[in-house]
Amino acid sequence: MTALWDTKKTGMAPLFQDIIRMCVTPDFGGGALKKWEITDSAALVKAGTWLCFTGLPYIDFYLGYKVSSTLFGTIDECLHLHTDVFPTKRTFVSNKSYAQNFPANTDQLLRTFYGMDWMTPRSDKNPHGDPQICPYGPTYGSQLS
Repeated sequence: MTALWDTKKTGMAPLFQDIIRMCVTPDFGGGALKKWEITDSAALVKAGTWLCFTGLPYIDFYLGYKVSSTLFGTIDECLHLHTDVFPTKRTFVSNKSYAQNFPANTDQLLRTFYGMDWMTPRSDKNPHGDPQICPYGPTYGSQLS
């Protein structure tokens, strides 16, 4: 499928770096997208090919599977309530230039992955959150817990 992908036309490039990812390229939006500035010199030294240090947005695709009639599992063994994932909802993004499918309850998925303070940047500036994968259960912080 990636052989058929038109990176130049879409401004997005699919790749695999331990997980399936889609990365914005400098061609995205006709080149009008401004990179975010990285001011941490230590981060720049270790940047290498890490996408979080390129200054361009990217997304990781977490593939999953049905565990039971009520649970959905991801490749990293995180569990979510099926109703928090499906039905997905189609939402326009990037100045409404294209639509993307999102899980039914994104806030709950983020709480499950990162905890109640998922909106607060970590003090250690780790862009990937807690090093322990998905330490919270599928109802963490919801009215069901």
